[in-house]
Amino acid sequence: MKRFILCFLCLASYHVGRAQTDTIFASAGSNGTINPSGVIMVVSGDNQIFRFNPATGYHIDSLIVDGVNQPPAQNYLFASVSENHTIRVTFAVNIDTITAGAGSNGTISPSGTVLVTYGSSQLFTFNPSTGYHVDSLIVDGVPQVPASSYTFTNITTNHTIAVTFAINIDTITAVAGVNGSISPSGNVLVTFGGSQLFNFTPNTHYHIDSLIVDGVSQTVAPSYTFTNVTTNHTIRVTFAIDLDTITATAGANGSISPSGTVLVPYGSSQLFNFTPSTGYHVDSLIVDGVDQAAAQSYTFINDTTNHTIHVTFAINQFTITASAGTNGTISPSGVDTVNYGSSPVFTFTPLTGYHVDSLIVDGVDQAAASSYTFVNVTANHTIRVTFAINQFTITASAGTNGTISPSGVDTVNYGSSPVFTFTPSTGYHVDSVIVDGVDQAAASSYTFVNVTANHTIRVTFAINRYTIAASAGTNGTISPSGVDTVNYGSSPVFTFTPLTGYHVDSVIVDGVDQAAASSYTFVSVTANHTIRVTFAIDLDTITA
Repeated sequence: MKRFILCFLCLASYHVGRAQTDTIFASAGSNGTINPSGVIMVVSGDNQIFRFNPATGYHIDSLIVDGVNQPPAQNYLFASVSENHTIRVTFAVNIDTITAGAGSNGTISPSGTVLVTYGSSQLFTFNPSTGYHVDSLIVDGVPQVPASSYTFTNITTNHTIAVTFAINIDTITAVAGVNGSISPSGNVLVTFGGSQLFNFTPNTHYHIDSLIVDGVSQTVAPSYTFTNVTTNHTIRVTFAIDLDTITATAGANGSISPSGTVLVPYGSSQLFNFTPSTGYHVDSLIVDGVDQAAAQSYTFINDTTNHTIHVTFAINQFTITASAGTNGTISPSGVDTVNYGSSPVFTFTPLTGYHVDSLIVDGVDQAAASSYTFVNVTANHTIRVTFAINQFTITASAGTNGTISPSGVDTVNYGSSPVFTFTPSTGYHVDSVIVDGVDQAAASSYTFVNVTANHTIRVTFAINRYTIAASAGTNGTISPSGVDTVNYGSSPVFTFTPLTGYHVDSVIVDGVDQAAASSYTFVSVTANHTIRVTFAIDLDTITA
């Protein structure tokens, strides 16, 4: 302002001495112009017009002349200027009005007369009452596509907007499967909050199978009512042929298929198969309480009512034919009936002194044993056992100079009483008899009585020995002297030694005089002997 006053004074000085002029200072606010503008020199008495040009979207807001507000106008005329003046113009953005209205059952926001600055945007939102929707949208008299809101963009003029509302109409899509109907059907329109009943009618021999509302299964019923409808819905009903029930059960050790409560469509047929457990067979078949012939399956034909079927199973049985030869038994014996999968044991009992000789199962020899087990029987079998008398060995041996008979390893039957005889060589006798390691009395034979075990027998022999009783009279000696023992067949020599001046007088052997000699030999002794020698004094002869 100070700058303006200084300039104004300068200009005033400048014009001193010239034609009388007045100064008009012209200025404009933003968003528009004043023309002419600035410091305008006007010859006194002249007119001066000023024109105002708002920017697009703006208008003259105020006009101040010499500090006094004037009515806004497009120009201003200073007539017959006779003094200095000031003029100032300001501009303001244009304000447009949008008149917003809404019908019943909803609102528009904002509503009424809405002031909007030039070039700006304005959003209007529509809020239908519960159960209502935007029905029509009219902008500046032109229908628009209904929506939940509308925005005026870059506003440059006044507008109107009106929205109306209508109650919601929901659609219930009703469909039915084959073999029945739903009423009403198709797309059924229901006003918001209303109710709608649907009835279902199955064809003959059919029933309602499923009821699905909005994709969720419902309890099956002859009808369904939608109450207080506030949204779209779907309803679908399906029908199924009437089903009869066949109650199928099975006893233990097998199964029936299908089993339990089996639903069978009216007029159809149903097959039931019976599967015994391994080792079992169908024992009885009872249909509706009546026995039927046992079979592997049963078919209900053209079923029109409920039924029951029950099957029982029995274990398979097989025969084992058991026999035994003489001298023993088999237990159990004869034809024995056994269950599938059992493991019956057959025991063999030989008579005393007998043993199992052969075991033949199904015609095939088995290792002899005291029993046999058929493991997990799945077929018929035969078993036969034979017996043989027990046999034992008697091992007989003899030392040198004799024999035993029989000799070696002799096999004898249980309970027999074999005799063993001993034969010494000539000049020998039985020395010892050892039976099973135990010395027995020496004899010419030995009998094993009632043999029940293996035995050993050994006999040894010793040479026969004899005594020779040697004695001498006085006046000399015999050598050897006394009782001398000698072996059979030996030839012992006895020598006689007279004292000096004596001579052998007599030699008596076994009581028999022998020729006098200086000795005597028993040749090949085979018996006891005696020998006695006597001595006599020597006699000299004097021939006189």
